[in-house]
Amino acid sequence: MGATKPAAIRRAARIADGLIGPAPWVRETYVEALRDAGKDWRHPRILSFFPWRFTSEDPKRDWDLLKPYALYQLREYAAWNIAAGDPSLGQPPKDYADLESRGIYFIGNPEEMIANIRQAFEQAPFERLWNMAVWPGADLGMATRSMELFATEVMPALRDLQ
Repeated sequence: MGATKPAAIRRAARIADGLIGPAPWVRETYVEALRDAGKDWRHPRILSFFPWRFTSEDPKRDWDLLKPYALYQLREYAAWNIAAGDPSLGQPPKDYADLESRGIYFIGNPEEMIANIRQAFEQAPFERLWNMAVWPGADLGMATRSMELFATEVMPALRDLQ
């Protein structure tokens, strides 16, 4: 179950078999809620998905190509939340600088991706990781190459994470 707010995180601990958590800070609340619910809090099942990651041989080039899609995506998500009465994502990004300042996207080569994921795991261990290779509107060839790089170079280097 996905959750971002404390009440929803506690509800997920009570009724779900895992948490889709958007940020490392949700882990502490979730673990505490699992303990309160009498569940296995020592081995929380968490799928981590922030930042949205994209593996690239040339991160600068690919970020320049992906920025319009990231801006579109975040603007749409923010608008949906605002329309639903939940402004938790804040206002839609005004421009690329605003988008980049939010730190929601990480584009890295395989070595950078490995380091980024290891650091995220050390901060807040998770069971699964969301790897966003297909961006709304972006070229599928780029997405395919990103998935190939992630599968062949990143995943093998992270097998030791427990």
